[in-house]
Amino acid sequence: MTSLESIFGELGITQYLDAFLEQGFDSWDTILDITESDLDALGVKLGHRRKLQRRIANSRGLAPEASLVSPTRTSIEDGKYDPCRSEVGKAENREAATVAKRKYRRHPKVR
Repeated sequence: MTSLESIFGELGITQYLDAFLEQGFDSWDTILDITESDLDALGVKLGHRRKLQRRIANSRGLAPEASLVSPTRTSIEDGKYDPCRSEVGKAENREAATVAKRKYRRHPKVR
């Protein structure tokens, strides 16, 4: 029994082993680099994906109780944050708030 067979057996997802092997995921090292789109292409069900993702995360040193969901990144983390632009935007918003809102004008139906 290969290491992949034993890992898939422990996780209860042995039905996917042949599909993984056919697509070239023949070692645990290659599975560590698998992406969500790869799992989608392989037809892996969502619950089974979570089991595999948890096992991958644990092998990378992530605590078993830690969440697998990555927090949303802010614009500061993306490197797109520009303090000058945000200050200009705030000033424009203040000016726009002081201008009266246009009233709705009813348009008659054309016959």
